[in-house]
Amino acid sequence: MPQTTLSPVVLPEITTVIAEHLEHGCLVTCVQVCKSWYRVFAPHLYEHVRFPLTRYGKAPEKTPWEGLQKFSSQVRTISVSAPEFPSLESWGPECRHLTTLYLGPFHIIPQQSLWFSGLMALVEINPNIHTLQLVLSGNIADTILCKHKLLRNLPGLKNLLLVKDSRQRSCRWSQAAFQEIMAIGPQLDQLVYNLKWDQDKWTSEKIPKAIEWQMWTGLTSLNVYAQKNCGGVELVERCPNLKHLSLKAIETNEHACAILNVILQHCRSGYPTRLEHLEISKSLGYQETIQPVLLELFRACAASSALKSFCYGDFSMSDESLGVLMDCHGKTLEEVGLTGLSGCRPTQMHTVLSRCHNLRIFKCVIDVGMRWDCLEESSWACPNLRILHIESGKRQAFDGSGLYPNRTSMSLQREFWKNIGKLKSLRLLHLNIRSLAYKALSISYGGAKHLAGLEDLMELVIPSDKDFMGQRDKEYLLQRRPFLRINYL
Repeated sequence: MPQTTLSPVVLPEITTVIAEHLEHGCLVTCVQVCKSWYRVFAPHLYEHVRFPLTRYGKAPEKTPWEGLQKFSSQVRTISVSAPEFPSLESWGPECRHLTTLYLGPFHIIPQQSLWFSGLMALVEINPNIHTLQLVLSGNIADTILCKHKLLRNLPGLKNLLLVKDSRQRSCRWSQAAFQEIMAIGPQLDQLVYNLKWDQDKWTSEKIPKAIEWQMWTGLTSLNVYAQKNCGGVELVERCPNLKHLSLKAIETNEHACAILNVILQHCRSGYPTRLEHLEISKSLGYQETIQPVLLELFRACAASSALKSFCYGDFSMSDESLGVLMDCHGKTLEEVGLTGLSGCRPTQMHTVLSRCHNLRIFKCVIDVGMRWDCLEESSWACPNLRILHIESGKRQAFDGSGLYPNRTSMSLQREFWKNIGKLKSLRLLHLNIRSLAYKALSISYGGAKHLAGLEDLMELVIPSDKDFMGQRDKEYLLQRRPFLRINYL
């Protein structure tokens, strides 16, 4: 925008309006735009400052440090993904209130001594940093953690996010780097451990047994995204008070079982489990391996706590495991996800929707085309459900021709939409269903009427197939719900 078209007096007002209507993630873009407008700087826009890579991996030639230094006391979050780290003079002497620091990813750091000196100087005057995310390659990570002792220079650190650079096949972190992580553990509240270690480099068995790490009694959230021999078991052994445990992309179900068995050991050794959120997804192996461990864990958690969310993105869950989950935690579950590659059966979906009265979010992938023959015996009872996400799996859609001679597809669909209409608190409905009995699902079978009765419904995500919702049903729905957003897949 030319500088002559808007006066300097109007610009700050415009930037304020822009900031109020953008999400937090978009404020960075807003900051970059405002910097180029006649040196106009709004203080509240400098809470999150990003020093990014350009298209060719070089730092920006002209960075408007004047405005940043003027409002450096407002800065709370800094993201650095450039090969040059700005000097302390560039940030300004009042940049002493940082709470969050994001580092990486990087292609290469040509002058590491200058980069690290700038980083450590900034960290030294900001002892209140409580969140640190590292997206670094192995050699740079070792330098930061082992040589410069970055973690030990952050006395207020509570949330540590370790993420592997997606451009690397493996993360060649050393044994010493792992020991630095273990040493900082007792002061953490949250650890996101999204790393894939190079197994040729070292294994967890090589950790010196003489080292006695303290128990991480303060850590309540652990996210492990790792391969075998990554140190995941050793981490969980230090964490007896976990409330949130997420196991993603574990190499084998045996490894996932080993981690879950550690939780069971904590329960049996006198530590009452506090587990409230459990997520298992993208593991490789046979479901028969992990199901018995899940049964024990569900029962152990019920003795001293209750699960509020359970997401299972592995293979299909057995009916026995789901039944125990409902018996032990059905009254407290607020979020359930059954999104494995093999999907879940329609009867399992009905079990969740009919037994979890406090459910707020439910996402499921059905293994075959939708069969609603079990609707006669089940009624959804989720008065607080906010989000319902149902998809068909990748298998061939089921053809139920002739199996239900006394129930027509029309009557089955009407019962489905009737159950949808009972979810009075529903705000988001996502349906990507291929078939219902022997006729495709369609809103024309009573769906528009029941959807129009959902006063809180704000977004509807449906297939783009015209047979799913015709123009007449769409007009009927929008006439009664003019603020409803309809998105097509």
